[in-house]
Amino acid sequence: MAASMLSLKELPGWPLLLSREQAAAYVGVSPVLFDKEVDQGLWPQPIRRGEKLGRKTWDRRQLDAALDSISGPGPQFAHDDFEQRRQAAKAGRGGATRQEKRRHAGR
Repeated sequence: MAASMLSLKELPGWPLLLSREQAAAYVGVSPVLFDKEVDQGLWPQPIRRGEKLGRKTWDRRQLDAALDSISGPGPQFAHDDFEQRRQAAKAGRGGATRQEKRRHAGR
């Protein structure tokens, strides 16, 4: 199935626990990008539910808190915080940013 964003007409009244597709739509990205950003630590990990814990849902309040930490009180703060979180997420999985690779290569 091709990944697609929900149209504005399809957006729900936002229940407390959101499916992957709903959570992606809530933060304004595609489900594929949402998965990547969750893996990078930009969004919270899912709450596993169901008999075999196979159903993943996201707490809307946790998404709001993560977004609040990204957006902050002003545009410069929002960019800086987002970059810090992005770099911390990359460092946590052993990846280096382009800037770090350039510095290491002596550029």
